[in-house]
Amino acid sequence: GEWVRIVYYNKQRYTELIGAVDMISAQMQIISVQGIDIPFRSIKELNLYDMTI
Repeated sequence: GEWVRIVYYNKQRYTELIGAVDMISAQMQIISVQGIDIPFRSIKELNLYDMTI
């Protein structure tokens, strides 16, 4: 999948993750990046990540 940089709320703090999107489920309201399921409501920032840098 596309590479993204995502900042999300996780266990009372914000976490940054850079990786490939495995799956997006509008029905379950989650995005899975590098095997980590992140609820849409926990996302603070989501950007495409340019791997050529």
